[in-house]
Formats: sequence, structure tokens, C-alpha cells
Amino acid sequence: MPPPFRNIAVALIAFVFTSVGTALAAGEPARGRALAQTWCSSCHTTERNNVGKDLAPSFPSIAERGHPDQLEARTFLNAPHPPMPDFNLSRNQIDDIVAYLQSLAQPAARQGNRTPEPAWTVHLKERCDE
Repeated sequence: MPPPFRNIAVALIAFVFTSVGTALAAGEPARGRALAQTWCSSCHTTERNNVGKDLAPSFPSIAERGHPDQLEARTFLNAPHPPMPDFNLSRNQIDDIVAYLQSLAQPAARQGNRTPEPAWTVHLKERCDE
């Protein structure tokens, strides 16, 4: 299977396995923010008002593109792929990062008034075009 399709297949499999039971998982946004600043800020802009790096999508843009439950981000964190490092995050850490993403989303996005393209598919498309 060509690499782009393999990445999509892995993400879809992870989605199936992680979608069961994730609706009830709740994280702590403050812990997610701390994790994002520690592990993600070398490539991602993690704050709404930061001037960003151009290496990866900013957390606010990921939050805006995500659905209210940030399921795509959760799936992506469960099955990362290059160039993103595999931090081997625990379920609680993923819940915390997802809670932080939810806190960054604008009210309309949190209420599901938009149906943006999932963040992980945008990221895959960007990498496939390189």
C-alpha cells in the first residue's frame, strides 16, 4: 500500500478502536496546555495569541477545524506518524490535550455549528503534497 494510503488506513483503524468510549472521557484543559507547551511547542503554536512557527498547524487552528468532541485530534494522537514524533501518550494525557483543544475552539465550533474538514486529514494532505 503506498505510504499516504497506509497513513490514512492506520488513522481510520485507530478511529474505530478509539471511538468506543471516548465520548465519556474528560480531560483537564490546564494539564493539556502544560503538555502542549512541553511537548508540542517546538513545532506547533500552542496558544491563541502566539506568533507562530510554520512547521505544523497551530493548536487554535486545529481546534477550530475539529468537531466539538475533537475526535479527529484524539485519533491522530493515538496513532501519530512522521514527521510528528510518537510521544506514546497515555489515554489521560490525550484526554487532557483534547480538553485543551476544546477550550481553544470558538463557541460556534464547540456547539457544532460548523462542519470543517477534520484536522488530521488536512495534515495528511499537507504532508502528501510535499
